Amino acid sequence: MDDVSHPSRPGHPHSRGGVSDREVSRSAGFRDSERPDGGGGSREDGGESEGTEGRTIAHDGGDGAEGDEGWDTDLEGEVGGAGALGVHMARAQYEEACRQLRLVPVSFFSRHMHEAQLSLAHHGLGPQGVHAVCLSLVSNTSLTSLDLRDNCAGAMGSVYLADMLRENVSVQNLDVRDNALGDAGGTALAPVLLENATLTRLVLDGNRVGDTTGAALATALATNHTLCSLSLAHNQLGRGSGDWLQLLLSESSGLKELNLSWNEIRGPSAVALAKGLSANVVLRVLDVSSNGLGKEGASALGAALKTNDVLEELNVSNNRINPEGAVLLAKCLQLNSTLRTLSMGRNPMQSAGCFAILTAAKNSSCALERLDFTAIHVNADFEELHEQVRGLNPNLHVKHGGLVPSKRRPKPNPTSSATTDVTTDVTTDITVDTTTDITTDTTTNITPDISTDITTDTTTTVVSAATT
Repeated sequence: MDDVSHPSRPGHPHSRGGVSDREVSRSAGFRDSERPDGGGGSREDGGESEGTEGRTIAHDGGDGAEGDEGWDTDLEGEVGGAGALGVHMARAQYEEACRQLRLVPVSFFSRHMHEAQLSLAHHGLGPQGVHAVCLSLVSNTSLTSLDLRDNCAGAMGSVYLADMLRENVSVQNLDVRDNALGDAGGTALAPVLLENATLTRLVLDGNRVGDTTGAALATALATNHTLCSLSLAHNQLGRGSGDWLQLLLSESSGLKELNLSWNEIRGPSAVALAKGLSANVVLRVLDVSSNGLGKEGASALGAALKTNDVLEELNVSNNRINPEGAVLLAKCLQLNSTLRTLSMGRNPMQSAGCFAILTAAKNSSCALERLDFTAIHVNADFEELHEQVRGLNPNLHVKHGGLVPSKRRPKPNPTSSATTDVTTDVTTDITVDTTTDITTDTTTNITPDISTDITTDTTTTVVSAATT
C-alpha cells in the first residue's frame, strides 16, 4: 500500500497513525526510558532505535530540540519539569500494574491522572481495574477529587480503595456510589476514617450497605474530625434498633452534612436518630426523606428540635407523616431559632398539617425561610394564614401542591331533566300510535263488511285509539 500522508498528522514514520515497526520501537523505548531503574530503550529485533532513543531522553535536558513536537502523543498539555517526571512514573506504574493483572489500560485515566479532579464514572473497571488505579494513586499529590461511580468495584474494590486512602494525603472528595460494596465492602472502608486525615466528603449511595456498615462508620466518626459530608442514600439502613444512628449523631464532632434518604429508618430507628440529633452540636444539614418516620418519628424529631440549636436544613419528605404528626412537630418547632429550611412534601398531612407548621412560623424567634409542602393541597384558610405570616416574615418562601377548590360545581337537577324527557316521549308515542291505529283499522274494516258494521267498527276503533 502506498504511503498516503494525512494533513492533520506529522510526516514522521513514528506517528501513532502509522503501522510500521518503528511505532512499536518508539512505544517500547518510551516506556523503558521512564522506568525508575533507567532501563534501556533498545529493540530486540535489532531494528533502528537510535533516533527513537534520542527523542525519549530529550526530557532529561538533552539537545533533542525536536522533542515531542513532531509526534502524535497523549502527553500534550501536561505539566512540565519535575511534575511531568512524576506523571510519567505514575503512568508507567499504572501500565505495569495492568500488565501484571492482565488488564487493558484505560487511556482516559492515563491522560488525566495528573489533574486535581478526576472522574472515572461508568468505566466498568471492576475490582481489578480499581486495584490498578489505586496502585498508581498511592503517591499522587495533585488529585483532590476522585469519582468512581458505577464501576462494579465490589467488596474487593473497597479493600483496594482503603489501602490507597491510608497512604494518599491529597484526596479530599471520594464518590463510590453504585458499586455493589455491600456490608463486606462498607466495613472494609469505614476503618480508614480512623487513619485518614484529609478526606472531607464520602459518598456511599446505592451500595446495599446495612446497619453493620452504619455501626462501623459511627465508631470511626466518633474520633474523626475531618470528614464533613457523608451520604448513605439508597441503602438498607435502619432495619435494626438504630442505636448506631444515635451514636453517629451524638458523638460525631466534624460531620456537618448527612444524607440518609431512601433507607428503612422507622420506629425505634427513627427515635434513636432523633435522640442523637438532640445531642448534636455540629450538624447543619440532615436529609432523612423517603423513610418511614411516621407520627412517632415526627414527634421525636420535634422534641429534638427544642434543644438542637445548630441544624439549619431538615428534609422529612415522603415519610408517612399524618396531620397529628405534623401538629406534634409544629408545637416544638415554635421553640427552635436556627432551622431555616424545612421540607415536608409528599406526606399525608393534608392542609391541616401544613396549617400547623405555618402557624409555628408566626413566632418571632422562628428563623424559617423556606417551607416545602410539595404535592400537598392546601385550602383557603392556609392561604389566609400565609398572607398574615408573610407580613411578619417577608423572607419566608412557601411551596405547596395548589389550592383545594372552595366550591364544587352544582349538580344537575334530575327533576327538570326527567320532565323534559317524559313530555317528549309521550307526545311522540301518542301521535304515532293514534295515526297508525286509525288508518290501519279503518282501512281494514271498510272492504269486507256492510255499512252498519263499517260505522260501528270505525267508531269503536277511533274511540279506542283516542282513549289509548
